[in-house]
Amino acid sequence: MHTPASRQNPASRPATLGARSKHGWRSFSLTFVAVLGLQLASGLTQSAGEKDQMNEIWDIMTSPDNPASKEHGNKPGRGRNKQNRDIPMPEGEWPVASLLVARPGATTMDINVLASTDLSGRIEYGEKGGTKSLNTICMGDDFSADKLRETTAAELAKVYLSHRHYLGLIGHSAPLFLVNGNHEQAARCNLDGTPNNVAVWAQNSREKYFSQPVPEGIFTGNPEPVEHIGLLRNYFAWTWGDALFVVIDPYWHSSAPVDNAYGENKKDRPEDGKSEGKNKRDLWKIGLGDKQYAWLKETLSKSKAPFKFVFAHHVNGTGRGGVEQAAYYEWGGKSRNGSDDFAAQRPGWDLPIHQLMAKYGVTIFFQGHDHIFCKQSLDGVIYQTLPDPANTDYTVPRNEKAYKIGDAVANSGRIRVSVSPENVKVDYIRSYLPKDATPEHPDGEISYSYTIPSKNKK
Repeated sequence: MHTPASRQNPASRPATLGARSKHGWRSFSLTFVAVLGLQLASGLTQSAGEKDQMNEIWDIMTSPDNPASKEHGNKPGRGRNKQNRDIPMPEGEWPVASLLVARPGATTMDINVLASTDLSGRIEYGEKGGTKSLNTICMGDDFSADKLRETTAAELAKVYLSHRHYLGLIGHSAPLFLVNGNHEQAARCNLDGTPNNVAVWAQNSREKYFSQPVPEGIFTGNPEPVEHIGLLRNYFAWTWGDALFVVIDPYWHSSAPVDNAYGENKKDRPEDGKSEGKNKRDLWKIGLGDKQYAWLKETLSKSKAPFKFVFAHHVNGTGRGGVEQAAYYEWGGKSRNGSDDFAAQRPGWDLPIHQLMAKYGVTIFFQGHDHIFCKQSLDGVIYQTLPDPANTDYTVPRNEKAYKIGDAVANSGRIRVSVSPENVKVDYIRSYLPKDATPEHPDGEISYSYTIPSKNKK
């Protein structure tokens, strides 16, 4: 039964914590995970020059002249205002250290999942961190190219660099994996055959500051290089303990814009001020592509892991809602008029993506994009949509109307996924600024929780 988040009482939700493993949590630390097969970068410390540049970027990001600040109307917690002017830049240097990249089976571990950590709109995220998670996965829209007044390679690099301090609160002690989102504009449709376009700039900045896995060692993924970039590292999978993790991406494999076209929200629109509009696009023209689909099918079908998690920015990469969108296009097989066009539109594919996940026992599909916590279920697959991580509105976004079923809870916070041999426990951990926290609803409160037993449990 769907309960509107605005009417939910967080205190009425289960708040029991999963047991932490007593064995084998090796001490590990690394600044930002740079996964190169089994090789992980260590010693990413902060130089004096980089710190000066970071301070300059911080001043720009919190300036009242920042267009992102104006876009959000200077609401509390969005852009520069009296409530977040005194948020400090982190001090000091991070230590050189190493990381254990593989975990054996029968291991208890925690994973944090966050959505839309974009600092230009959610400055107070800088106060968060200190996670004891074994993995952290960011669900896209973390590095928005759409909000820049002027898009150049240098300006876009600053967006990525500006996150190093704050995601470093997590990444200095746990791997940080990134899911590609629509606002990054790291997408095939933005390529023009030269190195001077937003897709190349975004992907190269992403790789420079937050390197992702290449397909070797414990990782599988995209082996195809792209001119002016090299390996994209945009879809990949790995098994850690009792769980399979799979990250997928439609943006680099669609010739047409998947969601908002680059520039359609900016001043450089056509003279009539109109854009093509997402509602007029044929969404059969977007998707994972044949090679990524074949890899996804092989990855899911061959995995013996008791728990399987799939991560994408959104169902089909666009639209609003979770299971409400799961019936359509390559995700569910139907066109909007209800006709089953899957075989004609995706020749050689065995099943639509949702049916593939259901067949091979995906435990949870995670998505961001909609800025709302909502848990839904379809054919045995949990659809978990992620909330804003640090939005001091603490309200339900307008996107709630797209969610017709399921349990929705107001912003803000993160998801903790605790994996043990017996079950998976999912906790929605709320985030409140000190002035907003109360004894009844403290920062770190668990507002919603559920447990999924292992299918291997006897």
